[in-house]
Amino acid sequence: MIIYKKENWRNAVHLHTGYNNWTNGLYGYSWDMMVHTWNSVSITVKVVDNARNKEYFLDPIAWTPNDRWARHGDMVYQFARCVEQNIHTDGQNVNVEKVWSNNNHKPITRNVSIYIDVWCSMNGRFQQRMFDPKVDLLQAEWSPFEYVKWLMPLLVDAEDWRHTMDEMRNEVHSWSEKSELLFVADFPGYYLENYTPTNLDNITLTVLDGIVGFEAERMSQSYIIETGDSIRIANGGFHKVHVLSKKSSYYMYTYFNTSLSNVNENQTEGKLPEGKLPSLSRSEEIKRWD
Repeated sequence: MIIYKKENWRNAVHLHTGYNNWTNGLYGYSWDMMVHTWNSVSITVKVVDNARNKEYFLDPIAWTPNDRWARHGDMVYQFARCVEQNIHTDGQNVNVEKVWSNNNHKPITRNVSIYIDVWCSMNGRFQQRMFDPKVDLLQAEWSPFEYVKWLMPLLVDAEDWRHTMDEMRNEVHSWSEKSELLFVADFPGYYLENYTPTNLDNITLTVLDGIVGFEAERMSQSYIIETGDSIRIANGGFHKVHVLSKKSSYYMYTYFNTSLSNVNENQTEGKLPEGKLPSLSRSEEIKRWD
């Protein structure tokens, strides 16, 4: 244990700033895990071969025993460099079928960029991205004496939603043992690309605050969804949710998880019962986004 004198406390804090994420203070990795609850729903590791203009998506635990590294800037920085080293020092004999999530087995050149997008909720807040996915981590800077410049800020303006979120959870979970929901927050100028598995049904996207643009790969038309609007989403496909408002937008998914077992046979199958949440939707038609 390191004990700092009072007069050296301010300087000691600056010696650890590079290891902080959304929590500040003299926290080590293990202690940070104990005092906060973390829930990550998505970790995307994208490797771009700039010479061939090809994208590859890496399994985030291909070379690690777990994904705990994804919540710490110093470890994300190190992970990106380990990926670069592994794909090069393996002499292009990387087990692509195991490591990469696509079927392109061509060798990767040394001119690569690595982008990591981590979606995480701390202590029951909205899911939000933790690091800037637009930053090439092989070109990024990191220092133990400076705050991580590519760390996205914790959206503290969503604190007022905590009570409402609890009410919505209780309402949705009362519909069925299969009914689930996910709260998402995102920044202006960013978008979430999401895949809806086939085991999910009756998927609805509702904007709680802000303005987003919605586009799905199976639809020829995109839509603008404003506060209180909802849109149904087909399963088994990709879609994007763009934040169009000047401030952060907050939205949620509600859905049936048909893979859940031990469901009461008397509960509604395939259709969500009417409840409080549908009242969030406005009656006017959702605007087209051209």
